[in-house]
Amino acid sequence: MNDIFHDKINELVHSISENLGIYRGDNELSDDYLFRLIYSAIGRMAYCTLFDRIDGKEEISLKYFSQRIEEFIKSYNLLFPDIYLKHTQSMDLKKTIRELYEENGLLYYRTLYVRPSHFNTSTFSNISFFRGVSPTKNIMISGLGMYKKEDGMKAGEVKDICKFFQVDEPITNHFWVHILEELSFHSDFDILSGDVEFLNIKNLNNGYWSSKIESDETIFRTLDKKIYCLCRRGLNGWDIAELPITIYDPYLLVNTFLHSIGKLPSSRFKVLGNIVRLHIGFRYPQRLRSFVNLYSWPLGDAGKSTFNRVIQADVFWIIKTIGEYLGYDYVQE
Repeated sequence: MNDIFHDKINELVHSISENLGIYRGDNELSDDYLFRLIYSAIGRMAYCTLFDRIDGKEEISLKYFSQRIEEFIKSYNLLFPDIYLKHTQSMDLKKTIRELYEENGLLYYRTLYVRPSHFNTSTFSNISFFRGVSPTKNIMISGLGMYKKEDGMKAGEVKDICKFFQVDEPITNHFWVHILEELSFHSDFDILSGDVEFLNIKNLNNGYWSSKIESDETIFRTLDKKIYCLCRRGLNGWDIAELPITIYDPYLLVNTFLHSIGKLPSSRFKVLGNIVRLHIGFRYPQRLRSFVNLYSWPLGDAGKSTFNRVIQADVFWIIKTIGEYLGYDYVQE
């Protein structure tokens, strides 16, 4: 009986791998590979649920969508309890799937209802990315994101794929000069007395923010994260200007500032055959972070892996090209 069950499990793993185009990386631990398969399989079934037609309607209730994801998670947890629990102790997988699909335009919300987005695609190099694609189409998966290798397709420009995922947020010096021209400075003699925290310029590995000020020019924010300011030491104290976070993502502004003073770390990556391990040395702006997280798997404890991701190698080179186009650096290990 155990041998039969073991054979069925192996058949399931092989089927997921072949159907979604997910293969084991060089020297990848078996448990890590199985987690990637389970993570993507649950996401794929959740996406297919969006196309269920209940009473002929083209949308489903949010309650039904959530319940189906919970059922998928429970089913795989029964089959692979050690694998699932090892990787998801801090992560609400149901919430992760819903948020990444919504943030990247794969589903639309209407009060208490959800439906799949309309079909759309964008091609760069030989990779086509999809939204609203039919569940019957033969596609590949990286993380939760859908794509297909299509040799011979007319490839678009990198700016087109950036526009497709709305990640066209540069961190160039020209952009920072534009921001500075719009700022209005005022004097503050003792910013250290406020409930604020300062950008940890010297070592972001110890966290982005610190109670200590480390430079004559830096960024600070209020503890409620509602106000971000650029501050400069002047002759009679500090000159302060509030940054326009209602217009721009706070971390777009923070990263652009760090880039302008040569303090933004590079991201490091290691190619392991079919996959690439990426360590992001800083916090991406929300749109870029959501895109990267959609097309990657968390590494280690899933709930703590904003900065450590695993990506299908084919997709990684596109992500790297997009990142470099936006001004970020990548270093191969």
